[in-house]
Amino acid sequence: MALIEWSEQLSVHVVDFDSDHQRLIGILNNLWEASEDRRGHEVIEAILADLIDYTRTHFAREEEMFARWDYPGTELHKQAHARLLSTAADLHAKFRAEQSETVADEVFEFLRDWLESAQVDGKPWGKKAPAPELPAQVIEQTAAKYREALQRLMG
Repeated sequence: MALIEWSEQLSVHVVDFDSDHQRLIGILNNLWEASEDRRGHEVIEAILADLIDYTRTHFAREEEMFARWDYPGTELHKQAHARLLSTAADLHAKFRAEQSETVADEVFEFLRDWLESAQVDGKPWGKKAPAPELPAQVIEQTAAKYREALQRLMG
């Protein structure tokens, strides 16, 4: 049984980000199931490492897009990302040191709290559709990039 099911309420309405979020939820669900099924330390260790690695990849992608869009909340997001990755690294090290066969509840509680405390422009977002609107400038810059790509493809 999945820990988290993807739904429209989790969408941020940016296709690349939603795709990443769906993959992260899939990895998190694998971690949950491996822990619940007592698949062993090595299996869980590999899934936990994959979760952290893909989170880094996702955050880098988000931060790159935010920089391209001149998104005003970029610095706050980067700080939140750094805090999450630091805490995740600490929890991962603790898991390795304990040689546990299951993932401690604190890992899932941490991830749940992270998902539930998402913020946009420093304010809580209750993850209810619709997602917060992107600034008009971001939408225009993104549309311009798509027009540019289409022009290059079509010659």
